[in-house]
Amino acid sequence: MDASRFIASKLKFKSRLAIGATAVSAFIIVLSISILSGFKTEIYKGISKICAEVCLYAPDSNTFDEDIIATLEKDKRIESVRAAVVEPSILKSGESLEGVIFHSDESISEKLHIKITESLARTLSAHKNDTLTAYFIGDNMKVRNFVVEDLIEDPALIDKNAQIAFAGISDLQRVKGLRTGEADCLEVRLLPALKDRRSINAIAPELAYETGYRAISSTARFPAIYDWLEILDANVILILILMCIVAGFNMVSGFLILIMRSTSTIVTLSALGMNFKQIGKTFLRLACGSTLKGLLIGNATALLFCIIQACTHFLKLDPQNYFVSYLPIHLDAVQIILANLLAFAAVILLVAIPTRRISRIDSKYL
Repeated sequence: MDASRFIASKLKFKSRLAIGATAVSAFIIVLSISILSGFKTEIYKGISKICAEVCLYAPDSNTFDEDIIATLEKDKRIESVRAAVVEPSILKSGESLEGVIFHSDESISEKLHIKITESLARTLSAHKNDTLTAYFIGDNMKVRNFVVEDLIEDPALIDKNAQIAFAGISDLQRVKGLRTGEADCLEVRLLPALKDRRSINAIAPELAYETGYRAISSTARFPAIYDWLEILDANVILILILMCIVAGFNMVSGFLILIMRSTSTIVTLSALGMNFKQIGKTFLRLACGSTLKGLLIGNATALLFCIIQACTHFLKLDPQNYFVSYLPIHLDAVQIILANLLAFAAVILLVAIPTRRISRIDSKYL
């Protein structure tokens, strides 16, 4: 049996403050990563719902080449390609009026059926299966009576003052005078891993060149939201660095105290033939165990909190400022594992500093 491992198992690290600081740091790191991932997931989902990452517009036409659509659907970067029709309208329920943007939704198969957001339903005092009157203003005003098929959760809209409703594409085609197969644009939704600004900015011009259509990306439509997400990225990186430093220095202070208290043990081990490298290895093993204990406590607490928040949404946010009505949580196992490995490595590197003091301990100090 390795002597350093055996001796490390017999020594006890009693600094609860150091272990507690490591646990708190791990809690904050996991929580920060989960919240950032939650914001990105919800906002990307909202953007994808209302306009997709890339919209392709045919020049001077509402017709799109079927061969081009088939080519786009084979592109491994693309999740889906859908024809879309968008039309502004005024919805009326009783005496309540509200301006909305109608957006086509292929999941609605029934004619003159719509889905509205929960916030729009509250504004219009509407419920499921109610009938709402829609006024489409143009050269000739058109009126349609729609049945509310379902109420959906508000997507993470960029402008909360703009209400949105979803109708079957055939209903909107008739309202706009479009033939079957015609549309305002093609909505290209990218794979989840390619929804960041850099990927979208790289893919959009490529699709425009390959298809000959005009491409408008979500990053061009909503630059402020992507700027905000990049600021969150920078904040999480800063938090990760600070928490590693806090955990590391607290562990360092705890081990300095332990080394000073274990002076007689260190000298005894040296007298028995252990060199200072082996003794230092013994204390590093103890540091690894204590750091892992703190990380496990912090991770377990953070994961429990995240699961409760994800299930109950008990922490609410102002959607006018944060684009969502609750604190979003998304557990990304890969990011959490990598952050823990980085934190563990940083703490152990810092703890290695006080172990070098062992070589300066001599029996004359006893």
